[in-house]
Amino acid sequence: MLKLRPLLKILVATSLATLPTPAVGSDAPGVVELPIIRTLSSVIGDDTLKSLSGKEFELYQYGKDAPHRFLVQGGLHGNEALASHFVVWLARRYARGESMLNLLPKEKVAIDFLPYANPDGTTGDSRYNGRGVNINRNFGILWGLTRENPGESSFSEPETKAIKQLFQKRKYAAAVDVHGYVNWIVAPSTPAELAERGIKPSRKRVAAYDTWLSALKQEMPLLSGYQLKTAGKLGDGGAFEDWAFWSEGTFAYCLELESFQRFVKSYRRDFNDITKEPEVRSVDLFTRYEAFVYRMFDHALKAREAADDPAQLAGP
Repeated sequence: MLKLRPLLKILVATSLATLPTPAVGSDAPGVVELPIIRTLSSVIGDDTLKSLSGKEFELYQYGKDAPHRFLVQGGLHGNEALASHFVVWLARRYARGESMLNLLPKEKVAIDFLPYANPDGTTGDSRYNGRGVNINRNFGILWGLTRENPGESSFSEPETKAIKQLFQKRKYAAAVDVHGYVNWIVAPSTPAELAERGIKPSRKRVAAYDTWLSALKQEMPLLSGYQLKTAGKLGDGGAFEDWAFWSEGTFAYCLELESFQRFVKSYRRDFNDITKEPEVRSVDLFTRYEAFVYRMFDHALKAREAADDPAQLAGP
């Protein structure tokens, strides 16, 4: 029997080899607007904010003075290469004005892209960081509820410490954490799931959660065949989306890419003449994911603007 992990690595490498090289605008002619690429340590003003091996976190930054800032994050699991590639692809599209995200009003919205949130894991093609910790189990809500190594304590790892300080600096209104590969959207844990662990959110936070969950359900048809899960139900304590939503007041969720390939084949048969060979089309899944990200950011913007006091959204 073939070992699946080596085979998966070969297939991912083959898929990525067909994609544009990772330079902004390399898949389109002409001069493009380059993003401001900064290190996270320079954004925060703390040179210690690096990975366990000393690698910097690269942040693609767009906009400065908008009242609402959003985050697109990938690579918490370093072996999910296509997740990071999607974040970079989306940043390029946004820079060229070709993305659905450009429909968001620039006077209201600024966007950061953090494609490699676990740089040591990316370099080593590993799900874990340099200490063998699952970074997406090391955040502060429901920490320890997992079968994987969550670290010695919440925020024990340099990667989660850096992201926490980034949130304190940026105060994100919304965030999506990109992973792969299963057809799921993962929402923050429900208030009932938190209550089972002794956490009782405020009524305002529960109301905000209901609004957010309703928006996720509304947009699920954009991703055919997807299921809506919650971090608590999956047993994923210490997940990013739980901490971002329940602790930081950020409208957050996890987007799982359904395949380790960007392009998949779609078959259409003419049932008026079944002797004909089915029509085969290539479908770009990235554009589907992009549409979902846009719609959820749009929901988040409207929810933040509708809130009497957005600051009250923060904290359980």
